Amino acid sequence: MNKIKYDADYISYVESGESAAVFVARDIVRSIDTSGMWIDILNLKGDKNDDDR
Repeated sequence: MNKIKYDADYISYVESGESAAVFVARDIVRSIDTSGMWIDILNLKGDKNDDDR
């Protein structure tokens, strides 16, 4: 059985809130045509209504 090895930077990213936000956004936009668009996580802290982001 081959094990995939990941470097420390990737593991740190996957464990971060930023990674979770990207995965949630990815799952939400599956129902939206995002062809030619970029999804950027702007804010990970505070209420969802902070700065309307």
